[in-house]
Amino acid sequence: MRPANAGKWYFGWNIVIVTSMITMLTVGTRLGAGPFFKPMLDSLGISRTLLSSIFAVSMIVYGIGMPIAGYPVGQLGTRFVLLAGTAIIAVSTVWTVCTTDPVSFTLAYGILLSFGLSFTSPIAVTPIVSKWFTRQRGKALFYLSTGAMGGIATMTPAFTSMIEWVGWRITLLLLAGLFLVLIVPSTLILSDDAPVYTDLLPGQIKTNRTDISAPMISLNKWTDALVTRPFLQISMAIVCGVGLRRACMGWEHGAFFCHSRNRIRSPMAGSFIRLELFHSSDRRGGWYLCCRMGI
Repeated sequence: MRPANAGKWYFGWNIVIVTSMITMLTVGTRLGAGPFFKPMLDSLGISRTLLSSIFAVSMIVYGIGMPIAGYPVGQLGTRFVLLAGTAIIAVSTVWTVCTTDPVSFTLAYGILLSFGLSFTSPIAVTPIVSKWFTRQRGKALFYLSTGAMGGIATMTPAFTSMIEWVGWRITLLLLAGLFLVLIVPSTLILSDDAPVYTDLLPGQIKTNRTDISAPMISLNKWTDALVTRPFLQISMAIVCGVGLRRACMGWEHGAFFCHSRNRIRSPMAGSFIRLELFHSSDRRGGWYLCCRMGI
């Protein structure tokens, strides 16, 4: 069988572009909520402690919702999860802008909106990107993760400008509309039916040691995955990477972040480092990536 990408634009890159935009919008919305704090505080008439607690609850729900979203991705596919998340985001946004009491605001903004965002998070789109790539999987996943970093960098100033212009309620409604405009049409091209040989070149099909058509390892229950070697290696890599990042942030806040223009240098440097890491992992294997991250 002739590879699907021989001599032409590989369709998998369309999926990478769309999913990166979805990731940018989702992560930027959840982690770039700072500009909403002061306007919400003035509008709702509640204490800083209470509003901070609501924001904390929203982050917790977002984290809890991602593994919950992962189950229907495997059972019903990426399209269903993205559409379900978009519907939840739309309903919760309308509820948020119409409410004025703290309890309803907590349920709408702190819980329901965060739960909807978890359904459009990288958890929902990473499997489909991985399914479409073998030879350049690391590079494809890098562009997906860059969408998340780009969301934090771009959505925060965008939210600040929009809130100053039209207020935080209209900004949230426009944001929900943007989710609808982006995700609903994009589900037409997000196909789980990747080619058998994915992005492998003709000469790499016979030499590729991975049987890409073989079924995934079957686990009796999800907790079985917690004791597998790949899970433990990836978890340790994430812990080491996040720990190093937090240590660098401590130094940056003390000596480097004196000027606001320096705030974008660290994410930009991190993006170039991730590009080198994932590109190298495509050529040398996943072991190289883990070794570079401290394992």
